[in-house]
Amino acid sequence: MANIMHYIDIDINNFKDIESDSEYYEKFFNNIIEKYPKIELKYGDFVENGYESGYRSNGVYMINKDKKNKLSIVCLKNHMDDYGTIPENFISFVNFDPGYHFEMEISPECKSYMHNNYIPISLVFLRDQIWIKKGSIKECFITYNNKKIILIRQNRKYLLKLNNKIIYGQIYMKKKNDFDSHELSSINNLKYENIDIKKYNDCDKIILI
Repeated sequence: MANIMHYIDIDINNFKDIESDSEYYEKFFNNIIEKYPKIELKYGDFVENGYESGYRSNGVYMINKDKKNKLSIVCLKNHMDDYGTIPENFISFVNFDPGYHFEMEISPECKSYMHNNYIPISLVFLRDQIWIKKGSIKECFITYNNKKIILIRQNRKYLLKLNNKIIYGQIYMKKKNDFDSHELSSINNLKYENIDIKKYNDCDKIILI
């Protein structure tokens, strides 16, 4: 199923007096269910709250689930970007296809956009792959769900490692991304990274880590 950006409009001032974050998000989520009963939420979906949105990814949330498959709503994180990054529990190659959260159906009312192209990746997954060393970089070619993907390891020290389990990589894709108004995740943007795009013409997605 496709990833979706749902649009809602809920006045968060109605429950800002709640001190506990968990209670706040539980009430927020319940408000969505009550006010928008026709919205079919699923794990990994985005939700834009029009009451808060309008500048970059302000007012954008994600639908999470626990071990019992109970859904909840969570905010974007500021690990790599103060304007919002995909949380570390939405792991590429484990829970989702890499780039899944940048390829979505967007409700026409939505006006938010992503300010980065960071995705969380499991370090265990990366260590299990076969890497080819070429000079100062390492490359790993993967066919994943019929997509040709290359991982390029350049020791990009600014990318965050979380508890030595998750690292954030930067994904570049051929497919146009409507949630990325600056086309940060476009393969064409690799020209700013001194990457020879012609070498990887047959790749659908390129990930720098």
